[in-house]
Amino acid sequence: MTSLASNDLKKIVPDIDLMSPRTRCEKLVIYFAKELAAKNIKPISVFKMADTSNSGTVNVSALEAAFKKIFQALKLEIIQELMQAFTNNLNSD
Repeated sequence: MTSLASNDLKKIVPDIDLMSPRTRCEKLVIYFAKELAAKNIKPISVFKMADTSNSGTVNVSALEAAFKKIFQALKLEIIQELMQAFTNNLNSD
């Protein structure tokens, strides 16, 4: 697994620029799930961190802010790519 200190999205997910939006999303989600597991953080914890009003829903910007706190060494563009992948995946289903 590539270190989160890497600021190059193509190092994190090789050939990402050749992938469909759905595949990009799946690969990014798998990558971040592994990174969360390596930090011993459950995905629900990221959601709870983003759900400051405890409403059971979060918007993409709140989720992005939570990821920024957890993955501070990661370049902003990579986190934004993940958020875009989530948005694309939600809109395609």
